[in-house]
Amino acid sequence: MPVYRHPKSWLVLAVAGAATALAWLSLVNPGMAGLIELCGENGVFAYVAPWNGGRLLGLAAMWSTMGIAMMVPCIAVALVASGWRWRESFGFFTGALCHALGYFGVVLPRVLAAAGLEWTLESIGLASGGSPPNHPLVSALLLGAGLAALLWQRRHRIGTMQGQGPALCGVHHALRQLPILLAMISIQLALGSMNLGAMALLSLAMLVGEYWPICRNRRTLFEVLPIVR
Repeated sequence: MPVYRHPKSWLVLAVAGAATALAWLSLVNPGMAGLIELCGENGVFAYVAPWNGGRLLGLAAMWSTMGIAMMVPCIAVALVASGWRWRESFGFFTGALCHALGYFGVVLPRVLAAAGLEWTLESIGLASGGSPPNHPLVSALLLGAGLAALLWQRRHRIGTMQGQGPALCGVHHALRQLPILLAMISIQLALGSMNLGAMALLSLAMLVGEYWPICRNRRTLFEVLPIVR
């Protein structure tokens, strides 16, 4: 049975879609006191003294949720691929779950570091309430860092590897996407971490960058994710 006709493949994709939808909902739903509202300029987490641990906790929760909302769609195909590749040795769902754990084990520390950076900028007066930085030089440096990460990715593509299991392939997948992740973080900080429009556009750009080669040429799936056999 082809991988994308397997019922478990669609279940994995459904779970990934549900996790993405729940993350976006928890960010923006005003009826649930969405995290963007809580951490924004007029939110309860914004009215705290500099270097306050509560503000850092709120930003960490918001950035972690942003990471799930923006990155889970980019690895949905890889989760299915890992589940299919290791269905006999690990089980379909276990293979997909281990890939996700390996992936976010690399991604989430970087996302939490972004929360720490924003907390630092706010505490020293260079930003406030999830808005763009107050100083144009800081914005320029952040945008420059994002552009440098994208250029680095184009010139130094990390090669593929077979991996010793789904978790290691998840780690490798995260390392391959690391420049894009760092560019996303830098641009989001420069435009304002609570800027929903920028968040949506960056999410779309990352989806296109991840799946356009696969849509253009089906064989690319086996080149980008050489874990399907």
